[in-house]
Amino acid sequence: MMAPKKTLFSPKKKAKSQAASASMPRVSSLMPKAAPAAGTSSKLPANNSIELSIMPYTRRASDIMQSLPDEPLFQVQVKHDAKPSVTNRILASMNNFLQELHTEDWSMPSTLAALRTEAGILLQITGHDDPHGAGFIPWRIAFYVVRGPSDLQNALNLLDSFFTYRKTHLTDNDIAFPNAFKVHLSIAEPLGNAVDTTQFANATTVTSPATLDPFEAAPPAGHKILIFSAEFHQDGWNLSGVFVGQTYAFRDKFEAAGIYGARVEESDEYCRVLPQMNVGAQEGRVWFSNHILNDILAGLVMQVRVTTPPPDTSPAADFLSLLVDQPQISLKQTTTVG
Repeated sequence: MMAPKKTLFSPKKKAKSQAASASMPRVSSLMPKAAPAAGTSSKLPANNSIELSIMPYTRRASDIMQSLPDEPLFQVQVKHDAKPSVTNRILASMNNFLQELHTEDWSMPSTLAALRTEAGILLQITGHDDPHGAGFIPWRIAFYVVRGPSDLQNALNLLDSFFTYRKTHLTDNDIAFPNAFKVHLSIAEPLGNAVDTTQFANATTVTSPATLDPFEAAPPAGHKILIFSAEFHQDGWNLSGVFVGQTYAFRDKFEAAGIYGARVEESDEYCRVLPQMNVGAQEGRVWFSNHILNDILAGLVMQVRVTTPPPDTSPAADFLSLLVDQPQISLKQTTTVG
């Protein structure tokens, strides 16, 4: 049995969380038509590496769940395409692992629910539903970690200990795991500089940036994500668009920025509309990047969908390239609308 003193995970009192769900509107004049992407997971040899992909999710977790503090939130995706996989029946095995830690040290969280409320570490698993067509991979595991780099290190220490635990604690019908796990950790810089892999028992390699799309995993609360549907105009300079999904927390700041609300008749979805702005000029680019992405959205991960692509070699095309280079931006698709 694994003694808690061998793990460097340290329990800390954090905040509670709550779930919410929403559906995505289908509006041809404002939004691209997005088909759900069906994810598949190939079964690879048992010694295949565990992949951890880590990125900042937002600098203000309370925008996502009001019960969370105004602190950063990190996403840790866990991908292990192997047979057996450490992610198989993770709810049961993680709860058993935590219970064993708690038996040896009562201050340790004893369940996943306690881990969420006492340590600010949230586990989410995608199902088969993908109401926004975000690209969720069914059964993908993601942990969300509240607060700073030291809390992220704490969560990674816990996961490393869990991987070791799984080697000697097989569930029903499991076949044996390899003697040693290899972990590949991909992480956005400069966050990677704050992670100390020498604390891990399992061999770990680190690369940058994060390799998995943040929208392959379920978001922290329900299915709702932030989507920006962008239209670039043929003059090659101007951008307009619609923010949809996770917009409610930003309503006052959107209003102050002139990003007005509109309700779509077909779906009764309430959207936020960005009027045409000149992204060919430096002033427009800085305003969008600094004011919208940084000040209003606090670096929240956002999926960008382009309904009308910018003309090639235009200033708007240059802006789009700069936009999707930012780590919190995920470009889902580009569709030309006639």
